[in-house]
Amino acid sequence: MKRIIISFLFPLFLVSCIETGELLGEVTVRGGSSSGGGAVVTVSESLVISLDDDLDDLETSSSPNPYDYMSDGEGYLHAPAEPDTLFCGYWETIQDDFTYCVFRFELPKDIPGNATITSASFSVRGKGHVTAGTGNWVQGTDYLEIFANNTDNSSTLLNYSDVEAVSGSRTSAIRWPSSGGLNWLDGQMTSPSLVSIINELKTNHNGLLSGSGITLWVASHQDYKIKAGLDDKEIKIADYGHAEFNTTLTIEYHYEKVISP
Repeated sequence: MKRIIISFLFPLFLVSCIETGELLGEVTVRGGSSSGGGAVVTVSESLVISLDDDLDDLETSSSPNPYDYMSDGEGYLHAPAEPDTLFCGYWETIQDDFTYCVFRFELPKDIPGNATITSASFSVRGKGHVTAGTGNWVQGTDYLEIFANNTDNSSTLLNYSDVEAVSGSRTSAIRWPSSGGLNWLDGQMTSPSLVSIINELKTNHNGLLSGSGITLWVASHQDYKIKAGLDDKEIKIADYGHAEFNTTLTIEYHYEKVISP
């Protein structure tokens, strides 16, 4: 049972909450009641979600080619090898297209349609950026974009056909960083606020249920597609199987709920 915070003495209601066995976050009784006679409470939740298994993150290009679906990333193909390392950005030499890093998170609790999303962010273990070749990632100048599949339950992507099936339905993109350029480090990297993305999903689908998937996509910004001479503007992220893997999605929100006496 999580902590229950009551703003005034209400023993019978507290007993009722406990006896129902409801798993609530922090709860504040506002002192009012609904038209049906139940107590109106504000429930606050703070979710820190990791990945369940290796199929929940992958590297993929946005068009068919030898790098169009790689569940462990392409790092093991390099010399020297970089096992369990995802690359994402833009790669002109082979595929002339975007390389996405894709991450699927399963919600442990409902996010109701009436919820207010107060904060949301995405964090990964960065492994530096590509430095070989020409036209590489420029620290402090280049930047990334993040968007999500626009669905109430994003399924696991098992092959490139799955990637093609969902790639056209997406939320609005968030710029990373929100302004200026990004220094991508060999260390933990945390995105700007993703409140607008989570709120867009919640609003479009009248809430999100516990057990449903949220899939985030990370790539270089779209301007790269129309420029020439961009050889390998890619950053690197530790995959699920990497010893330094640390990928999380954090969402905080609150909502009102009526509990019968």
